[in-house]
Amino acid sequence: GSTEALRLDSSQNATFAGGITTGSVDSTFNANLSVGNASTNDASITIGASATGNRNSYVDIIGDTTYTDYGLRLIRLNNGLNTESKLMHRGTGALHIAAQDAGEIKFDINGNNKMVLASGGNFYIHTSANVGSNSSGEGFSFVQGESFRAQRSDGPPVIINRVDSDGDLMQFRRDGATKAKLDITGNNLRFDVGGSIALTLDTSQNATFAGTVTCTSVTET
Repeated sequence: GSTEALRLDSSQNATFAGGITTGSVDSTFNANLSVGNASTNDASITIGASATGNRNSYVDIIGDTTYTDYGLRLIRLNNGLNTESKLMHRGTGALHIAAQDAGEIKFDINGNNKMVLASGGNFYIHTSANVGSNSSGEGFSFVQGESFRAQRSDGPPVIINRVDSDGDLMQFRRDGATKAKLDITGNNLRFDVGGSIALTLDTSQNATFAGTVTCTSVTET
C-alpha cells in the first residue's frame, strides 16, 4: 500500500511524485529550468501567491556582467490593488516588442481595444471599442499611402490648440523646407505663403488679401 514519493536515478535526476515546498531560504538552480504540465492542463508560473500583505513581485532577467541585478525586469509594485506594473529595460540598446510573424500588436484598456499596430504597418488609434485593424469607426489612423486619417461622428475630428501665445498652428513643408504656414495672431487667422502673409481672416468675417484676387465671377449679397 506504499506510494512512491521520490525517485533518484543513476544520472542524479530526482523525480518527485507530488509538489515541492521550500522554506524561507532562496533556492538556486545552476542549470536551465523547464516548467510544464504533462497533461492538457494549463502550464503556469505564479509569483507572489503566498503574500500576507502588499509587496513587490517581479521577474529579473540578467544577460550581462554590468547590470548584475537585472537587465530587464517585469514588476508589479507594492501599492495595493490599483498599483502600477512596469516593464523596465536597462542600457542604451533598443527595447523591441515584436510580433515574430504576421500578428497584430494591440493595446487594450478596460477590455476595449484602443490602439492597433497592424501587420501591414498601419497604426490605428481608436476612441471607441473597434476590433483589430478596422478603421471605419471613430479615431485616428496612420495608413501607408494615405498618411493620416481622422474620423469622428460627433464633434471635430482634429483640434489644434496653441497654448498661451500667438504663433504657428500648422506648417506645410516640402523636402524639409517650410513653404506655407497657418498661424493665429490675436483673434485673427492668417495664411503665410513664401514667408509673407497672403490672407488674414478676422472675427468680423473680413478677409484681407495681400496680393491680387483673381476669379471668374463675383456675386454680392
